[in-house]
Amino acid sequence: MIMRVSGVGLLLVLSCVTPREPEEVASASTRIDGFAVSLEPSAARRFGFAFPPDFHAVRDTGARYASLPVPIVQRDRHSDSLHLGEIDHALLGNVIRRARRARLSVIVAPFVTLTEGARGDWRGTLAPNDEARWWRRYREVLRELARVANEAGASHFVIGSELTSLSTHAAPWRETARSVREEFTGPLIFVANHDALDLRAPFSAADMIGVSAYRDLEVGDLRDALGPTEAGLRVAFRAFVDELRVTQDEIAKPMMIFELGFRSVAGATRAPWDYTRGGPTDMVEQARAYAATLGVLKEEGDFLSGVLLYNWLGAGGLHDRHYTPRGKPAEAYARDFFGSAQILQP
Repeated sequence: MIMRVSGVGLLLVLSCVTPREPEEVASASTRIDGFAVSLEPSAARRFGFAFPPDFHAVRDTGARYASLPVPIVQRDRHSDSLHLGEIDHALLGNVIRRARRARLSVIVAPFVTLTEGARGDWRGTLAPNDEARWWRRYREVLRELARVANEAGASHFVIGSELTSLSTHAAPWRETARSVREEFTGPLIFVANHDALDLRAPFSAADMIGVSAYRDLEVGDLRDALGPTEAGLRVAFRAFVDELRVTQDEIAKPMMIFELGFRSVAGATRAPWDYTRGGPTDMVEQARAYAATLGVLKEEGDFLSGVLLYNWLGAGGLHDRHYTPRGKPAEAYARDFFGSAQILQP
């Protein structure tokens, strides 16, 4: 059960948590457990928090990995022209090195983002006017990012993230992986959306399959006065984990949850992917979601190679409505999952 926690109560809970002593940067055989750490200098300026991120605070949660999402920008879903967004090569290299100095292993995770489009348009619906030109440019951008990632000491590299509409043919993905491997010596990951696990053409090109796990978790009438119950959320997420187990058996490749997260707003478990959702700030629903999903993964997620929580961005705290659990009741559940703390029961 999740109790309501006051600001003072939360500080007491977190102050009683003793972080595990940091170890060396994780090896390739270590479970890939950690946080996505968004790189958004403009958000830092807008909301008044520090950039680059404080990777020591991430490591103190017990996390061993940091995934760094790197935006690749195109105008709309039909565009065949791509370019880097806020994060250039020099800044990416510097941020990777900062994370490694905090004894975190680093995954570089490029993703395509659109600047224009109708509602419902996103990287999962791309339909470039000139698909061959799009692939050529995509590979060029990835090769340069892979070179920077390799030189700075990243451990893994993502060759595609949630590109559902471009996941019907294997040949472009094999060529993409071949091109990236000329620059990057570590394992390559393809990240599939939670509703596209049957589109497996890119899987043959990657060493590991990640899953973007923003599944709707509300089940029937399993609610109380504070929203969906932890028990109800467990039921829904356990069914999803069962699907992942079947998929992993079928593809016979390492699989991990590449993104799992919930905003601090009422209704966040109904559409976890929707970062535009309105509604009142709600720390209870986020904490219940963390307790339920991470509880199921502790009990039944041994077949997975790791879990990355989305995300660690900004100062956090009890007035923050974004995905970060930092300074919120949900943080204690992340710490417990990573092994750096025990949950204090009321």
